[in-house]
Formats: sequence, structure tokens, C-alpha cells
Amino acid sequence: MSLIFNAPAFAVDVGIKLVYGFIGGCWLVVIYRMVSLGGQLAILPLPSSFPRYPAFSSTSTTTEYWLSLGGEILFAISLLEVIFSIYCLYLIRCAQALPHSTPRSLELLKDLIIHALGSGLESDPSSPYRRTTDEKEHDPDLGIAPSTEFLTKPLPFDHPKAKDFRENHSIWFQNCRWEDIYRENHLEWLCAALLNKSLEKVKEEDKLKSKEDATLPHLDELVVAYEKRVGVRLPDGYNEYLSDKTIRLFKDPVRASLRPLTLSYGLTWTANEIIRQILRYKGFELKCCSNRKNGLKYFVRVPDSWKKLPADQRPPALLFIHGIGTGFLLYNSLIKYLAFSAWGNERPVMIFVQPHISMEIFSPAYFLPPNETQLTGDVNEVFEDLGFHETGVELLAHSNGTVVSGWIIKAFPKLVKRCCLLDPICFGKVTCATRLEKLLRFGMAEELGTAFYTRRRFNWADAVLWPHQVPGFRDPKRFIVLLSGKDAIINASRIRRYLLDGGMTDAFPIPPDTSNSSQGHDEPLIQVEIDRPDSRPVTGNASTSERIGSGGILFDSGAAHGQALVPGHPYLKAIIGWLEGDGIRMKNDLQ
Repeated sequence: MSLIFNAPAFAVDVGIKLVYGFIGGCWLVVIYRMVSLGGQLAILPLPSSFPRYPAFSSTSTTTEYWLSLGGEILFAISLLEVIFSIYCLYLIRCAQALPHSTPRSLELLKDLIIHALGSGLESDPSSPYRRTTDEKEHDPDLGIAPSTEFLTKPLPFDHPKAKDFRENHSIWFQNCRWEDIYRENHLEWLCAALLNKSLEKVKEEDKLKSKEDATLPHLDELVVAYEKRVGVRLPDGYNEYLSDKTIRLFKDPVRASLRPLTLSYGLTWTANEIIRQILRYKGFELKCCSNRKNGLKYFVRVPDSWKKLPADQRPPALLFIHGIGTGFLLYNSLIKYLAFSAWGNERPVMIFVQPHISMEIFSPAYFLPPNETQLTGDVNEVFEDLGFHETGVELLAHSNGTVVSGWIIKAFPKLVKRCCLLDPICFGKVTCATRLEKLLRFGMAEELGTAFYTRRRFNWADAVLWPHQVPGFRDPKRFIVLLSGKDAIINASRIRRYLLDGGMTDAFPIPPDTSNSSQGHDEPLIQVEIDRPDSRPVTGNASTSERIGSGGILFDSGAAHGQALVPGHPYLKAIIGWLEGDGIRMKNDLQ
């Protein structure tokens, strides 16, 4: 697995071209066989010199027999690939259909935008978003809520945080100059981001509504909030230059690449099936929620020893939620630990199955990713059936799985005892610059199910999880986050700053040039500020062979997205140690 992260750029380019070449070669084999067959049946007038496709004959020699058999097998595989590629082209066309937007309260959407604009600013004591006394008493380790003081005290134009926000927000207009963004261009982006509609459609709908129910006045208020945040008023009118440059996630086409059934989906299914059989061998059962059609599937193991304990002595169940990619394959080391370790056998372990982001193209749920309401309903059913309401749960999630874990945290805050988020995602515009980014785009982002989910079904408003919503956010015994410094999906340095602004601290001191280094791609959707001093937590004795982290942020400056899950990786060992209650421990020669 580590070879993938260390593959040279040339090998990545050659590998991608070979995949496309395999599909093209299959088409050539089928066409050649059909033409050859047409000549044999006298349907096509072929010259006698035309090379015939190898065929069985009663007079064939042994060599000719095996050559013919190989030709038949090759034709069968090629025909299967051709049929599958046609099927995929049909699915790609179906995936382009625009989704039906779920009606949402404009007040809720405005609240989310205001939170996002206030991220990174110092909290205002009078802010309605600050934690109340009751909340502090309930959980003193909740994170710090964003500030809304900029609404009454706009930032000046030359304020460092206003400048930083202008530079980063322009990525949604393909990195144009800020002065090129006019008022209606921003309204157009807000309509797409919040309502999945065009500005023209919103204007037409407002003509049929009363003045009190109109949508544009609310969006105008948000534009004013943006202006206060960036310290300058947007020019009136519409800049035609940006008409085709504004990024509108649900309006832009679904970019999906063809991949072979046998070498891609087939091998992935085989690898995942081996892992599934190992889970069954270790006592896991595959179950499905019944409260809705195509409900959540999951593997679960509840030890008999756990059932015999009194409810107040049972350890919490662990929920593992994987991310986008190839299903269980990337997580084989982590799953092996959960299945075989003594720690994993002392408590219930539940592993989510997510076909829509696991290349399970023939699954009925492939094009049916659950939304927040559906997923939390499924989880509630599991909690009731297995008795997790009594013991609580611990969450371990990677990449897109952190979105699902956020839904669970918001729905069941009192039940979440501990949480570990690995490479938490934040969607933004990414330009492929390195071989790993190209590999991630081809292998994950452009896989049909993943592309459909991110372009047509991913709802950023549901995915948002604020620091003040996370139980134990500032307690490293209850909540930790692992960030990969060379992450090609998010800007880990800015996410780290966001966590620091929310009240977390680094597990170990981070050199400024490491944590603030550019990652070579654009910033995520929820912008965070970088003008905050680095936290410097106290570490263990330097003379010992290992250090014990005192904060909840693990920053692996040299790792790519998901690389910490590779077998033998020191950060994987640190995560396992944290799960077992030993804290965050790292050898002195690391970090």
C-alpha cells in the first residue's frame, strides 16, 4: 500500500494510460472478432490476406488449440468490458441530472454562512453563538464558537484577516481578482451554494411571492455580511467575465472516468470480499437497518463477555466509518486491529458499509447515498437494538467518514464518549499538480459513485460541524484529530489553525515553517484564519524514548491523505495507543 504514496509521477501517468488503454484494447478485440466473423459467414467481403481470428477446428494442432482457447477467453473478457463500459456511459449520463433540492430554512442557511464568516475571528462576549453558562457546566471542554462582532464592527480593508479572506474566497470564482467580483456575481454563487438554483430562477420565483417571503432580500443581507467581513463594498451589477468561471457544485457536470470491470471493480470487490470473510471468521455479522429501503448496512460484533457485564460497567461500543475510495481495502490494518486485538474483543465494534463511496457499482444503494436524517435514523435503530444508548459510543472516522461522524455527534451528543477524526474533509476546488493528486482524482474523485455523491448529493450545510458542537473538543482524552501535511484534498495547515482557534492545542510543538507550508492547492470551503500564534504544549521528558502529547491535534507534515493508515506507520500506532487509553505517544525521533 505504501508504494501508492511513493509512486513516481511517470509510473502514475503510465498506470492511468494503461487503464484507459485496456478498455480501448477490449473494444478493438471485439470489433476485430466481429469483422472476422462477418468474413467467415460471408457477410463482409474481406480479402483473403485478412488475418483471421483464431478459431477451433477438428484439424487443429495442440498449439492452435491453446491459441484458439486463449482467443476465446480474451474475446469473452473483452465483450464483458465493452458491455460494462456502455453501461457505465449510460450511468454517467443519468448522473448528470440535477438533484431535487431539499427545502431548507433560509434562516438556517444564513446562520451557517454567518458562522463561516466569523471563523477565525476573536469571539465576542455578547455573541448569541457563544456558549451559555448551562452549556459550560454541562461540558466545559466544548469548543469556542465563531465571532459575529464583524456584523456590527466591520473589518477595515487593510486588516490582515480581511485580506486573507478576500484572497481565499476568490477560489470560487477560479482565483480571479477580488475587484472583478460584482454584487450579482456573488448573489449568483450564493444561489447555487445555498439553493441549488440560478440567480435568474430565484428572481422569477420572487415575482410570484409576497415581499415577506421573497428570497433575494435574505441573500442581499448575506452579501452585506460578506462586505463587512472583507472590508470593502462589492461593485453593483454583473461581471460577464465571470459568467462561466463561478464554481457551482451542483450545476457543474459530473466528471467521471471509465474504468475496467475486471481490473478495477473486480479486483476491488475481491479484496473487500476477503476482508469481509475475515470479519465473519472473527465473529462479525453483516446486518441491515430495516426502518427504510436500502438502509444502512454494517458489520457488528458484540462479545458475550460484554453482554454479561452490568450496564454501568460495559465499555462503550466503537463505530468505525471509512472514507471515499475502495471500501475496506485501505483500512485493512485498522480493521485487522479491531478484529483481532484484545481491546477490540472487549467491546462491541461496528463497521459501516457504504457502497456509494466504495466502488460497489452493482449495489442497489450505489446511487442512493443517505442524507443526514436517513443516516441518523439508521444509527438510532442500531443503538436501540444493541443497547448502545446505555453505554454510549466511541467514533473513529476517516476522510468522508468524518462527515457521517459529525451527523452522529450532532444527533447524539450525550452518547459520544470519545471521537477520533482522521484526515477530516472539507470540499474545495483542487487543481491536480502532483502525481499523488492525479492518482487521487482518477482513483477516487472521478470514480462514478464518488463523483455522483460529491457533485449531486453532498450537502455542505449538513456536513458542517462546529467546534462548539463537539463534546470534549478541548480534551485530548476525548477528542483528537489527525492531519496530513501533504493532503491533496484539504489544506491541513488551515484546518489546524481552525482547530486552534476553536480551542484545541497541538499534541506536540509544530515548527512554524512546517505547519504553514503551502500544500500546492486551493483552500477548503470553510475558510479559517492563519494569524494566530502557534500553541506550544508541554511534552514529555526529552531524555525518554517517547513523548506523550498534551493536545488533541496530530500533524503529520510528511504524510499524504490516508497515508497514516498504512501498516506500520507511527501515527497509526499512536492512534491505536490513544484508543486503548494510553494517550498520544510518539518516539522522540518522529514528528
